[in-house]
Amino acid sequence: MASKGNGAQLQACPGCGQPVETTGLEPFGKMNCPACGFQLRVERVFENYVVTEPLGTGGMGSVYKARDTRLNRFVALKLLRKEFAGDAAFTSKLKEEARITASIKHPHVVEVYAVGEDQGQFYVVMELVDGGSLDDRIEDEKRISEREMLEVGLQVAKGLQAALEAGLIHRDIKPGNILFSDRSAAKIVDFGLALFAAQHAETEGEIWGTPYYVAPERLTNSKEDFRSDLYSLGATLFHAVAGRPTFEDETQSAAELNRLKANPVGLKEVARHVSEESALVIDKMLRPSPADRQGSYQELIVKLESAHAVVLAREEELRGRWSWPKRIAVSLGGLLLLAALGFGISAGLHRLPRPESAAEVAVKAKAAAEQNLQLQLAPARRELQAGHYASAEPLFSELALTEPTAQPAAELCAALQLWERGQFAQAATSLQRFVDFKPSPQFDWLNEYKPLARERLDDYQLYRAWEKERGSVADPESALARTRAVVKKLKAKGALAFQMADEEAKLAAQATEAAEKRAAEEKKAAAEETPRWQAAVAAERQAIAAYRFEKAREIIETAKLSAPSLLAEREEELQRARWLADWKTKLISDINGTGFGGVVTDIHNVRYDGPIRRATPDKIELKTRYGSVMTSWLNLSPQTLLTMSTAFIRPQVEDLAERQWLSAVFALQTGQTEKANELARAAAEAKPEFRALLPRFFPTAKK
Repeated sequence: MASKGNGAQLQACPGCGQPVETTGLEPFGKMNCPACGFQLRVERVFENYVVTEPLGTGGMGSVYKARDTRLNRFVALKLLRKEFAGDAAFTSKLKEEARITASIKHPHVVEVYAVGEDQGQFYVVMELVDGGSLDDRIEDEKRISEREMLEVGLQVAKGLQAALEAGLIHRDIKPGNILFSDRSAAKIVDFGLALFAAQHAETEGEIWGTPYYVAPERLTNSKEDFRSDLYSLGATLFHAVAGRPTFEDETQSAAELNRLKANPVGLKEVARHVSEESALVIDKMLRPSPADRQGSYQELIVKLESAHAVVLAREEELRGRWSWPKRIAVSLGGLLLLAALGFGISAGLHRLPRPESAAEVAVKAKAAAEQNLQLQLAPARRELQAGHYASAEPLFSELALTEPTAQPAAELCAALQLWERGQFAQAATSLQRFVDFKPSPQFDWLNEYKPLARERLDDYQLYRAWEKERGSVADPESALARTRAVVKKLKAKGALAFQMADEEAKLAAQATEAAEKRAAEEKKAAAEETPRWQAAVAAERQAIAAYRFEKAREIIETAKLSAPSLLAEREEELQRARWLADWKTKLISDINGTGFGGVVTDIHNVRYDGPIRRATPDKIELKTRYGSVMTSWLNLSPQTLLTMSTAFIRPQVEDLAERQWLSAVFALQTGQTEKANELARAAAEAKPEFRALLPRFFPTAKK
């Protein structure tokens, strides 16, 4: 496979060896070689991604397995349909959505590595998750167990919560968009893509989304939020555990779908094996009105965890029961054992092994006790590892009744629940106790959770410092900046991060309101002060025209203004007036010091041969054949005065750049633009200070 300039691609024909161009063709499509007619499969490369095999096709495009030649890894490459690549607004929005998705690092969200456009096609590069989808599992197994359903629900809910924290909702939760990296690890895919597919469908007058899972509010184009995803997740879990969707009618009519979703069937009606706790959670997710569903992902997660704990307890109870066949078998086994023992005693008493010592018995008993402890710990540890603190705590607490060393694990779970409920101070006390605690060898695995506790303790210290400062910061913008700085430093996801995000949103709203109020006040002030400012500028212009630059500076300095926009204008005018005053002062000093020896012609075309050796702020002494005459500055043209000032710009002077800049300002103010730009460029080349000012005061001067 080779590329041929500007993204064009060639591949060798297996039949004749001639190069065949494949640019723009679908990967793995069939085509005939133009030279020999041999039918070959199309090979494609996009940037540094070599397509290796097809994975599937959907409404937005096709997905392929590809090899990243730079990082030497396999990825999933989604190629969007070609019509999307030509829509600049669409691809710009999609890139932004992909950028946000790429920022989400969560174990239950498929990671986005990159986006790009090559050979007229837009593509998205994602983490390769090759354990199949929930849709595949439903098709193969018809339905999944209640425990698996709850575990998938918990994982997806946590992934959606992380996405919502980043500002994303999914809009197309369905079994096909829930992938598995292994049997028990679910990941959500295709964030962002659903939004644009939905917009495209609306322009075509279609319903976007699988009818079984789409939320009712989507059908009426009502405002949607995370609760629409919550509904779709509920419909997905219903289908997975019941083996059938929430309704079985086939329709694409929005009105008919609304009717079907208005009276949802209860989960227990079609899946009697499901616990009451699970059914209540799923049924609430499927309520037609968003307001009647769970109010947050945190609420949903707590309810799913409670239902999961019930299911685990039921499974443990069932495993602990003996069926009648087992009991009979054990009884028969016991009788046979007794018979064998009797025979052994009578036939080989002298060959019995020596009795075990007390120490050996103690060692074996200790090992058995240790094994039994680990078996009892396993369900609780599994729940803790999965982040199901509400279901892990009672399991550890029950074990602590007979094994007190398990109590710190129960307290850790309780502390983490307090944290998630927003009781940070109380949680921090328990977490600090846990960090200081030194577990026994049987519980040394608890040390793995100390970093988790330390992260929350560090976050709590940041939170406390922020709380102490918040009352002393009255300015919403300063408070917002401080809050954002704290949010960036937070290490743990969860309740505190969500609370700080809420605070950030409130302060952002307050800052916006304050900025709008300030803008309105500034606009009002500007409207009131503009006539006064315009009068000051007009007076300044008259003073400048009379070469009375100090008077011009005084006029601008004494103009009373408060509107920021006018203050900025005043600062610029004031700076210009200062430079003009400095230019005149320097020219007077040069004339009185070294004199000007050139020929001077006044505005009446009277010629003066010079030299000129005397000047005051109001007059200049000129030499005539009859003697000297003191004449007004106004009798000399701006061009003459510029010639005089530039005559003193000599290479050996220390203030060369300053002289060039001041003369440039005078030239520009008196309409000598070309000469002004030339002098300003020279000053800018000589001194960085003037280089920075050049675009502002000499916008037509080319650097």
